[in-house]
Amino acid sequence: MNILITGINGFLGRNLVDSFSNHNVYGFDIDEGKIEDVHVFASSHLADIDIAFDMIIMCHAAVASGVYTPGTNVLYDVNVKLTESILKKFPESSIIYVSTASIYDSSSNIITEKSKEKPSNNYSLSKLWGEHLVINSRRGAVLRLSSMFGKGMKENTLIPTYVRQALEADEINVWGDGMRLQNYIHVTDAVRYIERIMCDFDNCEGKALLGVAPEEHTNKMVADMIASHCNVTIRSIHEDHSMSLKYNNTWTTSLLKYNPSRDFKNQLIDYIEWKKNA
Repeated sequence: MNILITGINGFLGRNLVDSFSNHNVYGFDIDEGKIEDVHVFASSHLADIDIAFDMIIMCHAAVASGVYTPGTNVLYDVNVKLTESILKKFPESSIIYVSTASIYDSSSNIITEKSKEKPSNNYSLSKLWGEHLVINSRRGAVLRLSSMFGKGMKENTLIPTYVRQALEADEINVWGDGMRLQNYIHVTDAVRYIERIMCDFDNCEGKALLGVAPEEHTNKMVADMIASHCNVTIRSIHEDHSMSLKYNNTWTTSLLKYNPSRDFKNQLIDYIEWKKNA
């Protein structure tokens, strides 16, 4: 197949490249260039692309990173307008749109695929808008992911922050009592979810699937795992009023016939060892 990966320079996009070596893979991002042997088209040259793609995996997204918070105009231009432009350019392509689990109502006791949609911020609202465009296209499917982690992940999230503190300051600062539950999906499992959707696309078409790990971990549990491996201490600071999140994606795993890894601790240790040598 001819496969186009949008946002190929991002965390998930780069991990998808190696998984599709048996196909003709192309990339799409801000600048033209190459990733390994994959040609990357510049987003400004969308109209000039003359390849018919069998499958487009949409990983592009404007999202907060570090001290940068995209404004509403940027969120609209990237997460909505660009998505719409790609759909119009390639109306015959099958689409997998990578979205976020943060579009759900966070006050739900347990979030499932059928839970109420209630975006918590402008980013998740823009992604939900993009979802609607894809679902209403000729052939589209949506995959909503929880927090991805793994080698090369963004540095401004909880896991890399804890690891950086452990390696640089010999102490991990945990907000509040650390009992807030969060769901972390390893990037390799996110890739497998996408592979399974591709393999059974006819059954996934028109659906919004939920890609999460099989269990949640408290912030304190994550800190304990890192502290134990790095032989550092943990300190409680400030307060944490954020809500715990719990998921059940049995419907998705049954549909795709795929169960993600339960080996969170070893995946976390693998990331720590990678950071030591980065």
